[in-house]
Amino acid sequence: MRNSLNSRDSIVLLKYSHFLEDNKLENKQFKLQRRVHELEQELYPSTDIGKRTNKKFESENPFVRKSLDNFGPFNFDQCNQIAEAQYLPPIEFNNGIIYQGQWLNKKRWGRGQQLFPDGTVYEGSWKNDMAEGYGRLITPEGNTYIGFWKENEKEGKGTLYYENGVIFEGEFLKDQENGYGIEKWPDQSMFQGNYINGIKQGLGKYKWTDGSIYDGNFQNNQINGKGKQIWSDGRQYEGDWVLNKMHGIGTFIWPDGKKYIGNYREDLKEGYGEFIWPDGRIYKGEWYNGNPHGKGVFIDKTGKQEKGQYFKQISQTYPNLVVKINLQQYFQIILVQSQIMNLTK
Repeated sequence: MRNSLNSRDSIVLLKYSHFLEDNKLENKQFKLQRRVHELEQELYPSTDIGKRTNKKFESENPFVRKSLDNFGPFNFDQCNQIAEAQYLPPIEFNNGIIYQGQWLNKKRWGRGQQLFPDGTVYEGSWKNDMAEGYGRLITPEGNTYIGFWKENEKEGKGTLYYENGVIFEGEFLKDQENGYGIEKWPDQSMFQGNYINGIKQGLGKYKWTDGSIYDGNFQNNQINGKGKQIWSDGRQYEGDWVLNKMHGIGTFIWPDGKKYIGNYREDLKEGYGEFIWPDGRIYKGEWYNGNPHGKGVFIDKTGKQEKGQYFKQISQTYPNLVVKINLQQYFQIILVQSQIMNLTK
């Protein structure tokens, strides 16, 4: 037996050692690939509902792209970190939806992004294959919601930006506005108050572009119930409302001090009401279509009363409203009407 290797033997041994090293490397790579495959099998859903894809994760919808440009990249910092979840390459489901992000137990879980066939994009937190936690959704119309989710529905605090410029910020439940919220329009008008199932319901405040403000009850998106409105010119009404109109009992005050207390019907004085002038004059009586009409009493500045007269609205348009009266009564009516002819609603 030789105690040493000649040069030829050394070369053979060196090549063999390289072969062993290469074989070990290939073996490691094979094991790594096999482990990756096993992990994918463990984490990905079954291949009968989707498969890996190399498609570009990018919406082709122009409205979605515009919103993405306006808002910029989504900030995942508010999304929960799931230590056990694994990031895997994108998968395309059989319905055309593409998802890229974290997986756990073969379900979308953790942080991820999803692209729908119509261009809709969701980015944010996932749990048990559903959007849950903090996330952003941009719809095909370009409407953008940023806020909290539960089981694929908006729930909790969030902000909804409509493509037409309207913005709602507040509470959501079951995918609809529920609870307190603030809604703003591009013309600077604004509502703040209570919502139920996406509808203004309960107490709220609406501000018009000109600065007029209504503060009171809403029902089914309409001003309805008790409330107070202050117009930009200083007029104000407090009382009953029905379908956005003064209807019922209320008090109307003008900037110059005039005041009406009584009944309204569809924004007009109708029924019994009292009109008070700043100088002390008072009319108490019936009204129709915004004007004194029927039995009434007029009290002048000295306290003198004209009782029991029938003050009718004299109109060429409605001659049938004029009753048969004597000349003295007629001139009395004209005298009183001349004092109240400038009444405004």
